[in-house]
Amino acid sequence: MTRLLFGFALLKKEGGNLYENLKLVIIGNLNKFNKYYKCVCEKLNISKYVIVYENLQEKDLIKIYQGANLFVFPSLMEGFGLPPIEAIKSNTITVTTAYQSALEIFGKNMYYIDFYDYTLISYKIKLILEQSDLEENYLKELNNLINKFSCQNFWEEINKIYRELI
Repeated sequence: MTRLLFGFALLKKEGGNLYENLKLVIIGNLNKFNKYYKCVCEKLNISKYVIVYENLQEKDLIKIYQGANLFVFPSLMEGFGLPPIEAIKSNTITVTTAYQSALEIFGKNMYYIDFYDYTLISYKIKLILEQSDLEENYLKELNNLINKFSCQNFWEEINKIYRELI
């Protein structure tokens, strides 16, 4: 999270007026966005651009995904990676770290960031925000890819395996 905050601050600083209205929305159980992160935001002079939500209803989460310019998921601890899939299903460009599950699920179709380098996080966000033509093809490819994980496909695969065993 700290590196994302640093990357966001760098983007705001280098982008000047171009990113004046850009906000960073953080969603999750962050223990009331603890004192450390609040202090980091204050030191980086980005507090007024950071919005934190906890305990959202699914309908509200979907609205936030759909209203976002892009979704950044800087995680090294995620298992399957449900938040990136939810964002993609909401037609939001998604960026994540190259953790093992993401590489297996999304392959080369995903935008990846280096979790440890906030300058690269900032650069990747800037690159994506400034390339408006990539959204349609990117989302179409990823939606096709993640449709493999639908409940219907899951049950069809289970049924196929069951029939092969009989």
